[in-house]
Amino acid sequence: MLELEDVSKRWSAAFSHHGINLSVGDGEFFVLLGPSGAGKSLLLELIAGFHSPDAGRIRIRGRDVTNLPPEKRNVGLVFQDQALFPHMTVRENIAYGLKGRVAGKEAAAERTERAAVMFRIEGVLDRPADLLSAGQRQRVALARALAIQPDLLLLDEPFSSLDPPLRQDLWREMKALHEKTGVTILHVTHDRGEAAVLGRRVAIIRNGRIEQVGADWSVFDEPVNQFVAEFTGGRNIYAGEARVAGEDCEFTSGSLTIVCVHKLHGPCKALIRPENIILSREPIHTSARNQFHCVVESLLSLGDVCEVTGRLGEHRMTSVVTARSVEDLEIRRGIPLYFSFKASSVHLFRDTTPPE
Repeated sequence: MLELEDVSKRWSAAFSHHGINLSVGDGEFFVLLGPSGAGKSLLLELIAGFHSPDAGRIRIRGRDVTNLPPEKRNVGLVFQDQALFPHMTVRENIAYGLKGRVAGKEAAAERTERAAVMFRIEGVLDRPADLLSAGQRQRVALARALAIQPDLLLLDEPFSSLDPPLRQDLWREMKALHEKTGVTILHVTHDRGEAAVLGRRVAIIRNGRIEQVGADWSVFDEPVNQFVAEFTGGRNIYAGEARVAGEDCEFTSGSLTIVCVHKLHGPCKALIRPENIILSREPIHTSARNQFHCVVESLLSLGDVCEVTGRLGEHRMTSVVTARSVEDLEIRRGIPLYFSFKASSVHLFRDTTPPE
């Protein structure tokens, strides 16, 4: 559906896109994830046709659109700030994008009504846009983008300004809508939770470069470098050396020795995600072959869950557990706890993070 082939663009002396290669399949919900300033929105603007790349090709449905204007690409774009016309009604806002695309008022009205029903805003079609709630405004922006029946829908952090409960409601609605319509979506966000919920595949972008592309689980669980590991929530990252030990692999970092199944040899880094670490007062008899006796150094409440960090010699280890587990285990600073995890939960990688 969408193919970017060696797309490069120098935006300023300080920032450029460098040889972007990306492929989004027909009907796919693909997420572009990265920090602020990584070039996410600018890349969408290149795809939409607001700017031209200095080099490379952009194809949509196999058609080269690199030098076509936006109106010739059949692409829908939803901005973070919705970009609605406040003096127009909801009906007029949705219908605006249909001008020049649909022949006849009846066909335009039918498309408008259908898009409104899709996003459950048919009851406010005659309300001025400046009298809508935040959630309603976002639904209008999405309805306007889909009313043109685009080949590709580009979403530029459309939910980032919404309150968490409303944002999560719209996540569910977008997933249901995607399953119903099969529209191809490229969704930009800096929120890894949003990326995990919405995307089947994820690309990590940093400083105008794609760092990693893959299924959401592989990007989060098997990062290719430290930047990806940290940005996707990795907390337990250790530098050391690995060696093959029989059928297993041993990773050593100072006084810390970890058993893993990932076969790698020589200098590398190890990642153990906090959610894969089990806490207990006593050693546990399970398949977890890594058990470390740590002293609790800190607790950080994150609502329903809590980050518990323990000290083990020169190393720290963090686990994420439920608030109920903290209560049941009577976890507090200074007490000893066992931090346990499976060998299969350890990911080894050679750090390829480029310099800033």
